[in-house]
Amino acid sequence: MIVHQGRRWPTLIASIARILILGGLSLIAVIIISCGPPKFVTVTPPPSQPTEESQPCIPRNLTLDSTASRYALIAWDPGCPQERIMRGFNIYVLTSPLAARYPDTILPSSIQSFNKDIYPGDTLGNPQRETYVLENIPNAVRQYVHVRVVYIDGSLSRPSNEIEVICYQQGRVELAASFSGSRDGFIFRKDAYCRTDDLDNDIYFYSKNGDDFLCSPSRLGQVSRDSKLYPSGEGQPPAALGWPSGQLTDRVQVRPDQNLVIETADGDIVGIRVRKIDTSGSARELIFEYLLRPGAVSSK
Repeated sequence: MIVHQGRRWPTLIASIARILILGGLSLIAVIIISCGPPKFVTVTPPPSQPTEESQPCIPRNLTLDSTASRYALIAWDPGCPQERIMRGFNIYVLTSPLAARYPDTILPSSIQSFNKDIYPGDTLGNPQRETYVLENIPNAVRQYVHVRVVYIDGSLSRPSNEIEVICYQQGRVELAASFSGSRDGFIFRKDAYCRTDDLDNDIYFYSKNGDDFLCSPSRLGQVSRDSKLYPSGEGQPPAALGWPSGQLTDRVQVRPDQNLVIETADGDIVGIRVRKIDTSGSARELIFEYLLRPGAVSSK
């Protein structure tokens, strides 16, 4: 038996050796594989969704709501998300188009806003619509207007749409009867009273046999100015009157609520709305409102 056990011992040693050899090769293979060059995987993140804060402000739908002499009312949509922080608006009024020349957010320092201080917006209660009054702008001059948002850091937004604004001279006249000695003539371009026989006079008023007339000073003599008159009808304010058509004359009989169109010697068109013929004083007076449309609108 001792001899039999001795024969089996070498066999056991050989088996153990084979196991160690195979295990060592596996370990070497693992080491070799783990020490190979690293593999890189490119991961593309999903696109980020724009937030309210990232959305730019762009004022929109700028409109001209009304005009008067040296006055215009404009309105626009702010074009800002509610969460966007801003300081207010700048309004630009120039005699040449600007928004198309500078469509981005940068303006030359030489271009100043019409408002001296940043306009914070109106207090009318509609956050989706702002209004602003342009005052003391010249009559009969074509102006180009646009609006920009001013952000909290002082930078500007892109411009709104640009609109044209032209103001027309308007007024109310209480014209005394001709040769009354005071307020018996009127110069439309100057918006001023004068005497009936003043060489700059555009119109005078006189009555005869209970009838009332507006007349051209040319009826007084050849050196006086030649204004042409045209009766237009009733029910329309002067602002709705168009350019004169039909037969112009140097005298028109007038009555309350009547409309007239006058072409002055300067080529200006004046719409007149007769309001009243006052007979309460010692002399008759003609009270009317007018709107002057220059024969040529200036661009300067």
